[in-house]
Amino acid sequence: MPTPRMILPYIAADQAQKHATHNEGLLQLDSLLNCWILDRDLTAPPGGPADGDAYVVASGATGDWIGHDGSVAVCVDGDWRFYPPFKGMVAFVADEAVLLGWDGAAWAVFAAVTGIAKSADVQTFNANDTWNKPAGAKVVEIMAIGGGGGGGGGSKVAASTAASGGGGGGGGSCARLTVPAAALPSTVPVVIGTGGAGGAGATSLGDGANGSGPGGDSYFGSSLAAAWAAGRGGGGGGGGGAGRASGGGGGSGRNQFGGNANGATAGAAGVGGGIVGASGGSTGGHQNNNIGGSSGGSGHPTTGAAGFGGGAFEGGAGGGAGGGFSTVNTALVGGGTLTDFTTGGSGGGAASGGSGTDGGGGGSNVSGNGGAGGAGVSPGQGGGGGGASQSGNGGNGGAGGPGQVVVITYF
Repeated sequence: MPTPRMILPYIAADQAQKHATHNEGLLQLDSLLNCWILDRDLTAPPGGPADGDAYVVASGATGDWIGHDGSVAVCVDGDWRFYPPFKGMVAFVADEAVLLGWDGAAWAVFAAVTGIAKSADVQTFNANDTWNKPAGAKVVEIMAIGGGGGGGGGSKVAASTAASGGGGGGGGSCARLTVPAAALPSTVPVVIGTGGAGGAGATSLGDGANGSGPGGDSYFGSSLAAAWAAGRGGGGGGGGGAGRASGGGGGSGRNQFGGNANGATAGAAGVGGGIVGASGGSTGGHQNNNIGGSSGGSGHPTTGAAGFGGGAFEGGAGGGAGGGFSTVNTALVGGGTLTDFTTGGSGGGAASGGSGTDGGGGGSNVSGNGGAGGAGVSPGQGGGGGGASQSGNGGNGGAGGPGQVVVITYF
């Protein structure tokens, strides 16, 4: 008489060749425990199966599988053994990456039986939309990042004139909140902040335009005032000018957007964790908390050197400043952006006359147009400043990166 659920054979007290019964039981356990099924749609055996290959026999079986619909067919020494499923049995189907369960009458996808499709549902919003609360939700985590500020435009100056490129835009802040799912309504509006536009480069002798800012706010809720979580926008970078610095845009904080730079004047830090914009040709402040955005880099008033944009832990990184000039008429590279999570490493700054990428500043140019600042690519990243020019136009500042909202639901 076998066991009632898995139909494993018992060894009788007076049985001869007990090892045969014992081995049969081990074989059955090996086939059914942590059951790995290759396919559940076949009605006939596949060609050339390997030892241990297992299948759920589909309805309407033929050939060697006839009469075994729903059973687990396992190849053993070139032959097929069939094991009827028992209530509560589970099996993973490799070709579908789904877990099946036997409910006593039929195989069913485990998620459909339990109502739980996965342990977490991650929804990333890059445009305005509506979040719908998933069935069975227990806890919801929300992360909102505001849009980055635009980079300032590069100046146009006469030969042998010291000048700065445009300042980098400030980064948008990141807000996080974890709440019981029951506290949220069934639908919640999601608003994504746009990045600030880059300032235009000068087309005649003079200053570049300031970058647009602050970037737009991103929030999860019916309005900014009633939002469950809101990331504020970063400030715009200052335009480059002759014989003066270009200020970096201020990084936004938890409670306030970042301030816009105005020429040499750096943008103010947003209240609640923001970083004040860089000034005097310095690198933007690095944000090592998980709230505020970092500030944009600044162009130097006499050497023309371009400061890097500050890195950020979770908020947006600042944009790099555009390259300027010293009085010796040497074109300079644009400032890069510091790597997230660290104060070292950079990217995006352009060579002389080249355009920046990923929020880096454009390079200055003696004999042509200044390089354009790179647009912010990662959420909330400030745009790069435009490079200065002597014989062409100043480079345009790069646009700030748009914001983002991520909603993670746990079941």
